[in-house]
Amino acid sequence: GFVGDDDDDDNDDDGRRRRSPFPLSRFESTEDDDVNDDAAEATPSIPIGGRFLWASEGKSVGTGLKKLPEHETNALEEGPEDVWVREMKLKHRILDEYGDECVVYKTEENDEDVDRACREVLHRVVEVVTKQYPERYVLKKSGNGKERWISIPKLDGYTASVEPKSGKEALVTAARLSTNEFCVMRRRDVKNDDEEDDGDLFSKEPSEHEFVAGVVCFSFDPRKREGKNLSQLHKPVPNYEEKIAKATRRVFDNLLSKMNEDGRPLFRANWAIQNSLDLISTDLDWHPTNVRIGGVKNRKHLVEESSGFGDIDAMHTGYMDPTQGMPKNVGEVGSKLFTRVEYETISKLETNGFSLFTVKTYLEPLENFTSPEAAESLFVAITEASESELKYKSLENTDLKNLILEYLVSKLPRVPSTTTVSSNVLKCPMGFSAKMEEEEEEEEREEANIERERELVAPSQTTKALIQMHGITPWTSFDKNIEDAFPIPPSYYTSPKVAQIERATVLSPEKGWVCIGCVSDAPNVNDYFTTTLFSDENCDEHTTHPSVIEIVCVRTEEDAFKAYENVCQHHFAKVAGEKRGTCTTKSDSCVATLQCPYHGFTYDVSSDGKLISATRMRGMEERLKTMRLRGDYACETFGPFVFLRRRKENDVESSSSSLRSFLGAAFSRRVEDAGIDVSNRESFRHVAHETFEVQSNWKVFVDNYLDGGFHVPFAHKALVKEGCDMSKYKTTLFDNMNSIQFVDVKTEDATNARLGTGSATYAFAFPNVCLNRYGRWLDTNVALPHPSGDPNKCVVDFNWFIEAKKSDDDEDEDEDEDKFVRQSLDASRVVQHEDETLCALVQKGLRSKVAASNAGGTTPQHEGAYSLECESIMFAFHKRYYQSAILETLV
Repeated sequence: GFVGDDDDDDNDDDGRRRRSPFPLSRFESTEDDDVNDDAAEATPSIPIGGRFLWASEGKSVGTGLKKLPEHETNALEEGPEDVWVREMKLKHRILDEYGDECVVYKTEENDEDVDRACREVLHRVVEVVTKQYPERYVLKKSGNGKERWISIPKLDGYTASVEPKSGKEALVTAARLSTNEFCVMRRRDVKNDDEEDDGDLFSKEPSEHEFVAGVVCFSFDPRKREGKNLSQLHKPVPNYEEKIAKATRRVFDNLLSKMNEDGRPLFRANWAIQNSLDLISTDLDWHPTNVRIGGVKNRKHLVEESSGFGDIDAMHTGYMDPTQGMPKNVGEVGSKLFTRVEYETISKLETNGFSLFTVKTYLEPLENFTSPEAAESLFVAITEASESELKYKSLENTDLKNLILEYLVSKLPRVPSTTTVSSNVLKCPMGFSAKMEEEEEEEEREEANIERERELVAPSQTTKALIQMHGITPWTSFDKNIEDAFPIPPSYYTSPKVAQIERATVLSPEKGWVCIGCVSDAPNVNDYFTTTLFSDENCDEHTTHPSVIEIVCVRTEEDAFKAYENVCQHHFAKVAGEKRGTCTTKSDSCVATLQCPYHGFTYDVSSDGKLISATRMRGMEERLKTMRLRGDYACETFGPFVFLRRRKENDVESSSSSLRSFLGAAFSRRVEDAGIDVSNRESFRHVAHETFEVQSNWKVFVDNYLDGGFHVPFAHKALVKEGCDMSKYKTTLFDNMNSIQFVDVKTEDATNARLGTGSATYAFAFPNVCLNRYGRWLDTNVALPHPSGDPNKCVVDFNWFIEAKKSDDDEDEDEDEDKFVRQSLDASRVVQHEDETLCALVQKGLRSKVAASNAGGTTPQHEGAYSLECESIMFAFHKRYYQSAILETLV
């Protein structure tokens, strides 16, 4: 049943108007109807059969029973007139041919109550339909005025007495006047042996309610349920007895014994999927298919081999029809599948102890779920259903379920794209009090004003379900505060699928600036270096496998670089075969060239990558004029780093697309203030480059870097001994989730001059760039996925730069420079190896059964937590990563 409650308040806690599936007329309107603006705004394009799903936003809780608003007009619905006429003719034909099988009338000796209750049902139906549909029904009296008759002109003038001779005849007449099914229930008290009768209904065991009379033509076989109580009637419904049986019985008791003065009935709605427009359940012998094959008993021999979904009857015999086609692709879902929604009401009869249960069935093709609101509600309903519920709704088959979900996704709007978080959401959640100059604070405020228009979007249930559809565990803490949050799921560090997604997103130049190397990789003008990157240009919404692209980056000026794809346009050989090298230049020209080693095609890489010579290509001159290396990349430097991004079509270079804008002006200036300009070779020299293979995911390395110094006293005891004052550790988080950590150096305790004096600065730029500035040293770490594609390993590129000694240094105390460099590098490597060990331990834990069992976020006691004192910048990294890699890609 769809979620509901007995609260009369029409507003949610946040003041939003609750969605209501009533009145029916709101959903019968077409584009040609005259609908006032308010009504049109209040009710989106929701199909009649989907309005209950829309009203509940697809969510289901407990019994789903709710008080029926304006019950005088909503208790019996007949639907649009053309559909009503068709269904009424069908019902009359069924009653004419199978009347005895459709009717239940269970009486006991000298029992007049059932008779009285059934007559009451008829009178109630006559009153409602003639009042609600005066154009469809005609009520008239006989000549002597003692007997009333009702007729339906559009149903071949069908006429019946309103005062029949028996209760059974009254019930059948009521059934012939409506497309609704009618079931009369009688209360049977249940009392435990140790139960005292104190008059309090709710202190007693809830009563049972027995099915004693009814006419059912479409939904189920009433003869199989005659005399059964609610628990027995709902035996096929998953989890009914253990979850809601007693609650439902108590609702009936409350309705009959402690009802409010308003006398309002209750309603709810159930849904399922079927593959035909037949209103009749396939459980019934008079279903068209069963008539052809000789009854339900022969269905087990009928299997649709071409369905692609196995034995359809095994999915749910009540709804699926093996003789009807099943969708073979997403394009066929809308026309071949239907929602079956059963609108149910429960009302008290004046006959003591009796109640009326009604069922109105609506069939709606999925192609009518075109509005985002309608598609989303069904999407949520499917994705939140349990396995047993899915089976009951004919969706046990995973392929069929995913086909429907994929169809609904195509109707949903995409979640707004955001890459940053407004400053009032996550800015400095640790509350560190590192003061900034007024100029910098003003700069940050300007950035915050720009980003405030791109607020963090809290994932809805639909968003989470969309992510699950791709086989990814949603991060349930994305929209939580740090004190309530759990770290991102362990599978994000171990899943090959997640690794593929991030290579096509946060690590791809298609999406933004990525670090491709250091300026020291091409130290002189006309030097080049090569690297491998990932591109998402061949990916679509169904695949996340990134393309690998080879890049050659050339230093064209002292502070300028150009990048090209390292592929010859002739037969696609690598133009630059070495990891690092120097372009060819001529003494009489400033042109730098690279020549393909395969057929000698030569390209000018100092300007635009144009082909300038080709061997043995006579007769092809015109075609060769347009041949050039693909070079639609922008290159910029920041301190020691070289960054790259792919230019978009019609891209115009501006400050908003610059690397500095990507990093953030405030962040960039603060890092530059630490002294990172390595372009002045008299001030800095490159000392060493090393690549470390780490037995962990690259994000584990980043997490370790961003734990706010939490691990330092435990894992890097020598570093603390060298002089790091952990009591003076400060962190600054910027609006784009980049961060800087500062730690003071206690000079009186220092045992190694490499840390220098003052403070050390550790800057992080999303997603994987780390810069460390301390003493005379500047070192860089860039964490990258392992070339093998194994998500449980990564490589970290290290570069060390050293600042030149000042001329006024005291030579008497100056260490031998080579010895100082060796000692410093050795100390730095020790710290790196300690971090490698930590990361490997974490990765092993992430692959353990404990981590795997908690990947879904259901048992928070084992899922870890963030340190409020230290790990706010790690939490911020996770937020931006999830937004950029998961939400913007899969949603």
